[in-house]
Amino acid sequence: MVYADEEDLAIIKEAAQRYGVSEAEIIRDAIHRAAMSSRIWDESFFRKTYRRIRDESDQEANDAVWEG
Repeated sequence: MVYADEEDLAIIKEAAQRYGVSEAEIIRDAIHRAAMSSRIWDESFFRKTYRRIRDESDQEANDAVWEG
């Protein structure tokens, strides 16, 4: 069972009406976001998704990812 403050539930109810979605959808999304933010990944996210297109150092690759 999950408990929530009455004020928070009122805000969720207003938001659901404003966006035209169910309160449950907002709550499920919040739970999913909390779960994902608490997850510990076994390996670095960028190791699989970032492929080097030229010969560069680890620092240059890191700068390219974080600075855009």
